[in-house]
Parts: sequence; C-alpha cells; structure tokens
Amino acid sequence: MRIVSLEPFITDIIDFCGAATMLVGVSGDCELSDASLVPSIVGASPDNAPKYTSADDQRISRGLAGRPVDVKKIVSSKPDLILTHITDAERATFIPFAEEYFEAWVGRRVVVQDVSIISLATMYEEIGIVGGRAGKSREARELAGRIKAQLMEWADSFFDRSRGKKVVLLSSVDPLRTETLWFPSFAKLFSCELFTREPKRRDTQLQWSEIRDFRPDAIVVAPPEGGVPSSVRSLGTLEALEGWDALPAVKRGDVFFCDGKDLYRPGPRFLKGAAIFVSALAGLESGYITQRDEFFKLRFLELHRHRFL
Repeated sequence: MRIVSLEPFITDIIDFCGAATMLVGVSGDCELSDASLVPSIVGASPDNAPKYTSADDQRISRGLAGRPVDVKKIVSSKPDLILTHITDAERATFIPFAEEYFEAWVGRRVVVQDVSIISLATMYEEIGIVGGRAGKSREARELAGRIKAQLMEWADSFFDRSRGKKVVLLSSVDPLRTETLWFPSFAKLFSCELFTREPKRRDTQLQWSEIRDFRPDAIVVAPPEGGVPSSVRSLGTLEALEGWDALPAVKRGDVFFCDGKDLYRPGPRFLKGAAIFVSALAGLESGYITQRDEFFKLRFLELHRHRFL
C-alpha cells in the first residue's frame, strides 16, 4: 500500500501504528519518528503554491486539503490511497472526481479518503479508519481507546471542579479568533459550556464584546503556531480590552496561556494538548496532569511580567 497523507495528524496516526514505511508522500509540516524515512514532500507553502491553468487541476489543488499541495508531486508518488481532510464544498461529488483525476494520471485506481473530525466520537472513529486503511486496525483501536479512557478518567476525577463553567478557547488574539472543532463535545464531557458563535455570525469577524458578554469562567489562549511565547505575548493585548478585568476568569486568575499545536492535532499527540485544556476546565496548576511549564496562568504572568513581557 502506497499512502499519501496530507494532514499532520493523519501522518501521526499512521506513524504511531507502525505503518510509516507505507507513506510515499506527506505535507511539509508532517513529522515522522524515524528520521531515516523520507517520503516525498507533496505539500507546498502558501507563497510557493503551484499555479494551475486547467480547471480540473485548480479544483484538485483547492479542494484536496486544508493546506496547499503540489498535485504533480502527488501524481509522481503514485499512491494507492490519499488520506486528507477535503475542503471542497461539494465533498460528495469531489471524491469521485478526484479519484478519476488521479486514476487518469497514475494509470490505476487511487482511493481518496476524507478524514473529518467534528467531535470526540468522530475522533475515535476516524483514528480507527485511518489505522484500518494502513492495515493496523488493532493498533489504531488501542490508540483511540487510550485517548477515550484518559478523557473519561479526567472527566470523572474533575467533574465537581469543572461542572457548569463557561469556557473560551482562543486560537488568536489579534485578530480575535475562537475555535470550536471537537471542543463543544469535549466541554460537554466535563459538563462545561464552550463559547460558540451564532450560525449567522460565524462568517463575520469575532468581536470582543461577544466574549465579554459571555462572561467566561476560564479562558484558554492557545495559538496553533508560535508556541507558549506567542501565547504569553498576547496578554498585553488582552489587558487593553474593555471589561477585561471584570471577567470572572480574570478575577479568579483562570486564564491559561499555552501552545495550541497538540490541542488541535487529534491522534497520538492529542492527550498532551488535552491535558492543558482539562487543566483550564478544572482550574488545575501547571505540572498537575501536565509537564511543568507547559502552560502559564494569569497570576503567575502578572507576578513575573519582567521575565515574559
């Protein structure tokens, strides 16, 4: 089986399950545990994404993944299977179109598999599907089971500390952005309420007044890039916002600054990021269920501002 993975979390699952040798193409930000394995990089940077003139090439390039891809490099890797999160709006018609497209170029059938995770339940299911496609169903089921068991254990252990809390997850402060993905089901597991926007407003720029009026009990600042330093630097911007000091989360010091990379990456890395989110839901200190200094709380940053800001 020759597999192209166009999402880092898909590559993580395949690698964890012991099938990394099947990978013949990956996106540029995928990582493998065995440095000697060097599959073709079929992803492209936004600045250097190939420009296609054919309408078919353009649709494949735009709709095949959430990040730019080099379609010709995918073809040259001659995959049997392409695993990705399809972004084409017409997903049902796009998959047959993409399979016909690659079959015409590769000379044999190429299966295109959409891996979409919108809840914890679909996370467990899709981990199993990805592992099964790579012939590693047992390993994938064990991974999904381990993630589910750990989340359930945390939910049972910290239920009294998390119940009824209002939580905001920020992936960016400037501009202001919040994340949903599978986090509403995550919060529900802990009997919390995650800030989400009304459907009619989801295509407009998020306003601070929406978060202020929600009056969160906990805020998690978790940019997907830039790590903890990027998260910490956003404190000055937040402090300047109207009504910041009056928020329950700020009064209690339950504002958490962390690296969001693992939090948004389902698969074997997910529990590391999830432990930080659980810490915010339960009001735990760094080092309790996480490694020390994987996140910083508001009060600590206020006391040690000279070190960080």
